[in-house]
Amino acid sequence: MTKKKGMSKGINKTIGKLTGKDRSFLSKVITAVGFLLVTLMIVGCGNSSGQSEGKTDEPIKVGILQFAQVEALDSATEGVKEALEASGLSVTFDVQNAQGDTSNLQSISQKLARDNDILVGVATPAAQALATAEKEKPIFFTAVTDAESAGLVASNDEPGGNVTGTSDMSPLKEQVALLKSIFPDAKTVGILYNSSEANSKFLVDNATPLLEDAGLTVETGTITSTNDIQQVLSSLLNKSDVLFGITDNTVDSAMTLVGNLAKEQQKGFVGSAVPAVEANGLATFGMSYLELGKQTGRMIIRHLEDDEAVSSMPVESSENLELVVNDDYAKEIGIGPESIKAPE
Repeated sequence: MTKKKGMSKGINKTIGKLTGKDRSFLSKVITAVGFLLVTLMIVGCGNSSGQSEGKTDEPIKVGILQFAQVEALDSATEGVKEALEASGLSVTFDVQNAQGDTSNLQSISQKLARDNDILVGVATPAAQALATAEKEKPIFFTAVTDAESAGLVASNDEPGGNVTGTSDMSPLKEQVALLKSIFPDAKTVGILYNSSEANSKFLVDNATPLLEDAGLTVETGTITSTNDIQQVLSSLLNKSDVLFGITDNTVDSAMTLVGNLAKEQQKGFVGSAVPAVEANGLATFGMSYLELGKQTGRMIIRHLEDDEAVSSMPVESSENLELVVNDDYAKEIGIGPESIKAPE
């Protein structure tokens, strides 16, 4: 402060020694400089505001990791995108597919986490990989059967971390009832699944007691890749009257083969995801994965627009269930499609 006063006095003394003409000129210079400084300040404020608006207008980067090229998962991914695009939010998508290869998950997850603002895992292995790679950015999942048992959330009601989403938990009780209504005389049911998928093991563990309570003996056939299906399923069909399908990414990705092998022996395939049955199964009572993906997208929108904390957003389940019957499959094994009714 003292130095500034001294400088002011020095300037005043200097001005006092100038002639009237010089003082007039200097006054004009000072006025011009002052005007220039004010202008620069206004422009600077304008630029600052523009940059702030630019940041607001920058698109939200959404990184999506899909575990495998399966129709159900394709639909779920599309649903997430459709919901976000319809919201009016400015978003860009970085969609990656691990093609069912777990060895790809870690590297893809790390890149998606590094390059995006919001992360989406489609299917349990993809969600687990993202949760391992990123501990702070919001992660939403879809097509995950039980997030709690998969270690993604502390509990389905209170996730407690940076991960939440939607569950594709199958309505197993209704699917078992559907199987019994179509095949009332069946004694043995076969389940084919990938033993390395946590999602699949969870479903088998929960479906088995329901099937047994319905008076059925359960035979299981385990695989680790599509390469195992021909041999394992052929053996399983020889021991079973009907196949009960659970939502399994490996099996669902090979439904042409699975359904054809079952039809060759005139046996039904009941249960699993709607797209799997539409591809080459007999019937199921299940959900639309497109709608499930949209439901996940709406959760992301609530987080972004309403500031809902991921940690307190409960895991949601689909409320839209439907009976799906593959007419061609039914006719090939001698069943009238119209005779198949939704479970009561």
